[in-house]
Amino acid sequence: MSDLEGRVRESEQQRDDLTAECTELYTRLQELLARAGLSCSLGTVKTQVDLFRENLKRFRDQDESYRACLRRVEALRTLEAELESDAKERKSRIQAILDEAGVESPEAFRQGCERRQRLLELREKESSREREFQRLCGNMTLQQWQERLRELECVKEESSEAERVHPTSSAPAPVAGSSLPYLPYRPSVSDAEKEERRVASLLAASREEQARVVERVKQAFHNYREVSEIEEDLVQADRSLQGLERNRKSLEIALQTIQMLSREQQEVLAPQLNLAVQQRFLRLCRGRYVEVKIDLDFNIWVRQAEGAELRKATSISRGTQDQLYLALRFGILDLVAGSDEPCPCLLDEPFAAYDRIRMLEAFQILKEEAGRRQLILFTCREDLREMGEDLGAHVLQLRQP
Repeated sequence: MSDLEGRVRESEQQRDDLTAECTELYTRLQELLARAGLSCSLGTVKTQVDLFRENLKRFRDQDESYRACLRRVEALRTLEAELESDAKERKSRIQAILDEAGVESPEAFRQGCERRQRLLELREKESSREREFQRLCGNMTLQQWQERLRELECVKEESSEAERVHPTSSAPAPVAGSSLPYLPYRPSVSDAEKEERRVASLLAASREEQARVVERVKQAFHNYREVSEIEEDLVQADRSLQGLERNRKSLEIALQTIQMLSREQQEVLAPQLNLAVQQRFLRLCRGRYVEVKIDLDFNIWVRQAEGAELRKATSISRGTQDQLYLALRFGILDLVAGSDEPCPCLLDEPFAAYDRIRMLEAFQILKEEAGRRQLILFTCREDLREMGEDLGAHVLQLRQP
């Protein structure tokens, strides 16, 4: 007995030491949570610690992201400095070339290049048209064709005069130093007229071809746009692009604001929803689970009575999930609708995976909720109808005609 009494006193001393140590740790924990803007009690210390750890983890992730952004900004600044120095070097080299060429500015040089390019294009088109004209006119100029026609007129007049004076005489000898005749003999009037008609038809065809070429040139330049029009379109496009960029930035700011306000609302609503869901779910599960936690992203976690870690709601049984979602539905109704104007609730076969014990507990929850709002439950099960009649529910039975 004396040995046991000594061990009891030793155990009591250890208990007092552990109690004092726990009190000290709890006080320090309250102080640390108070620095982070959180308050806790003996019932909510685990939830607050988990919330603090999650916030700390999120802070570390955001801090790492911020540091990565800073490194990226520093790299971009370095690249910007390198590009700026390269641009200055190129600009100085271009300016030296312009000074050596006697050009005032790069814009003047660019305009001069455009005019030169335009001039080269026009010269190329002019030479092409000249070659086409030479091909059509038989490599003879217009003056040469006129001189030839005058020579033919002279030959025709001389032939007519010779035939009138000497109708049977032979053709006169060619004049010394003249380029006529074109044939070994002096052509007759009919030959000259035939040649004249041939030359006239050839000249008419050449004129028609020239007219077609001129028309093609006009058509080619008809759709050609002036540089001023293109520059005006570029200015309009630049303005439209700037407007779109402003709209994009405005939408980004609006999106960030909405996300920030949503996060603030989540921080306010998540603890309230957590408390409302936990109160109902712990009654429905009948002690199998001891804690429900809803994080800021509205993910649901539960802790079993014999377990030490939280499990996600998607990993528990179907019946337990239905109990949890029933409690979640009423918790959301508490947040959405106030006590002054409670909204009704429609339930369509909510107890498909419930056994009778779970249904009895769920009907007690429904009875309490029916005192605050209207509940409408649709079911095809007779046992649910009997339970509803036992609790005084208004039952409407629909039958097929």
